[in-house]
Amino acid sequence: MPRYVATTNAGLEPALKAELEALGADNIQGKRRAVVFEGDQRLLYRANLELRCALRVLMPLRSFKLYYPDDLYDAAYSLPWEELIPPRRTFSVDGILSSDLFNNSQYAMLRVKDAIVDRCRDKTGTRPNVNRTQAHIRVHLRLFKDRATISMDSSGEPLFKRGYRVSTVPAPLNEVLAAGIIGLSGWRGDRAFVDPMCGSGTLPIEAVRMARRIPSQMQRKSYAFQYWHDYDEPTWKDVHATAVAAIVPLAVPVLASDKNLRAYKVTQMNAENSGIDGMDIQMMLFDKLEKPAETGTLIMNPPYDERLKVSDVGEFYNMIGRTLKLNWTGYEAFILSTNKEALGRIGMTVAQRHNLYNGPTEARLNKYEVY
Repeated sequence: MPRYVATTNAGLEPALKAELEALGADNIQGKRRAVVFEGDQRLLYRANLELRCALRVLMPLRSFKLYYPDDLYDAAYSLPWEELIPPRRTFSVDGILSSDLFNNSQYAMLRVKDAIVDRCRDKTGTRPNVNRTQAHIRVHLRLFKDRATISMDSSGEPLFKRGYRVSTVPAPLNEVLAAGIIGLSGWRGDRAFVDPMCGSGTLPIEAVRMARRIPSQMQRKSYAFQYWHDYDEPTWKDVHATAVAAIVPLAVPVLASDKNLRAYKVTQMNAENSGIDGMDIQMMLFDKLEKPAETGTLIMNPPYDERLKVSDVGEFYNMIGRTLKLNWTGYEAFILSTNKEALGRIGMTVAQRHNLYNGPTEARLNKYEVY
């Protein structure tokens, strides 16, 4: 059975693993920033359409050890690219590299590109064309120290690009990070969900889509796997139709709120563009916001002084803690922040911690149980 690798952000591997288990993947193994799994072609299509915590879904072709820089070209040349790149299809090579063998990451990817072109020309008499921005076939190189893996990228555009975000506020959450936080919280659409500092609305929009079982890539038009030589269009159409048929109405309250007028309007626009309904959007200070149900999950990504200036960040976080204890009893609260000192001002016992990354910045997701 084919083996695949779904990549993700550091810290979200457990949430991605749970998603793959729900899809019925086999031999699932968590790795650093990735989850390895096995499945048939139908599962590959479902993974791209439905996974919320994955950045890309890769199909490894060869993993090997490098002794000299030229080994990269030789290993890439040995692969049957004339079978993997159909006629009149363009290709590109990208990757993630951290190795002393190459001073320039672009040079390493150039060597893979040269090997692909040379192999196709030697075997077929013609060479495929390179398109760096809109290639049909995406080749992915991962090089860490002296270990290299060459893969086919089945996704194409990164899977965090859901297609519904039409506007943002400063420092928006990545859609994959938002979905991963919800996954780590244990919320499954079975009780109220609240984001009292919603920014551009990514967390509550992802929550609604999760609760309604709307595929994460509902608005995507194409994937790289659709240009593969073994692409099965009837299977893909059936996968898509089955996922659409499984969408259900929203059965619990989902509340998005922010004190900022622009955030309020941006959330409205993004929610409308995502095609969801039933989400309550308010413009309200957190300490004035009323809970929509007696119990639920509250997740927030409050401002922290590294990105959004708050006059007194310590007092601001202290207000968050006071408000949780006064107004949100019966809720599980999750707070994401890069400011560990400010988190200490919440004044509540941390029930659980997750170390994550918001972009390149290390962040902490703390769980508080509000009794």
